[in-house]
Amino acid sequence: MLNYAASLSYVFAALLCLAAAHTARGTGRNLGDMIVWLSGAALFGVLIAMRMLGGEEIVRDTVRGIAAGEGLYNRRMAGQLAGLIVLAGLLAVGWARIRADLLKKRKSQSAKFIRAALLAMFGFALLYGLRLISLHAVDRILYAGPVRLNWLLEAALTFLLAAAAAMYLLHCRRHAPGDWRSRGGDEDKSG
Repeated sequence: MLNYAASLSYVFAALLCLAAAHTARGTGRNLGDMIVWLSGAALFGVLIAMRMLGGEEIVRDTVRGIAAGEGLYNRRMAGQLAGLIVLAGLLAVGWARIRADLLKKRKSQSAKFIRAALLAMFGFALLYGLRLISLHAVDRILYAGPVRLNWLLEAALTFLLAAAAAMYLLHCRRHAPGDWRSRGGDEDKSG
């Protein structure tokens, strides 16, 4: 039941991201805005597939099976730490990109919603990376108790990305000159 509820929230958030991408194009925002919203929709598409098909468990079981077959399962901590190092490197690159975007001179209201979306996607990458690496100590924190921290983080990130898309939609539609639906998306490049 929880898988269906989470997947439904992902569908709703993906639709908001797609609508934000359509609005970015229709109101003549820069191409980067549209790419961010399409990336958000794609992220939710992957999350839906992962949740409905049990993708996380498949990846974890496959990696454990390979480790057990190679006689490395008892020494899996080294592999998990290597995975953690790779995750940290990828996240450092992502964070550098987000920081670069945060420091740009683009100070418009719509840029704030883009930044919130990027932070939410960054958070999803971190959360899913930690869950796939499956360090025992981290798993105990994420999956403990009747209301798991994992669920709360996932719900908060989904809400943040969906809310950013909705606010972006409202802002862009409110501030687009003329009837933006009849244009080809050639005006208002300011952001």
